[in-house]
Amino acid sequence: GCRYQKDDNLLQEVLDSYESEGFLTVHRAISREPLEPVTESSGQHEKYVQHIMLGSASEQFVDMIMNDGCVMICGRANMATEVGKAYNQLREKHGDLPKRGQMMKARRWKEDAWDS
Repeated sequence: GCRYQKDDNLLQEVLDSYESEGFLTVHRAISREPLEPVTESSGQHEKYVQHIMLGSASEQFVDMIMNDGCVMICGRANMATEVGKAYNQLREKHGDLPKRGQMMKARRWKEDAWDS
């Protein structure tokens, strides 16, 4: 996620090339630009990372975690908190997901968060 696609979308060209080659799927949350249309899967606007985690990318996110994927969060502390809450909601739906504490201990959940 980022605030403005033009200014903050780090590594856009690299990620776009990986996506076009089929290595990954990119889901972008652009928080300070006009909202995209409501997605069918979530029934809400996907303005923030946590919306995407619970909406259009929820199945991919769960699959990534179940296959030993890692989560890296970099941003304001309140954003990291909201992403953590979204993860907890996914755990409620998919009881077999590890707790965040377990993920942190296994070095699969990293946060670089700060106050504004």
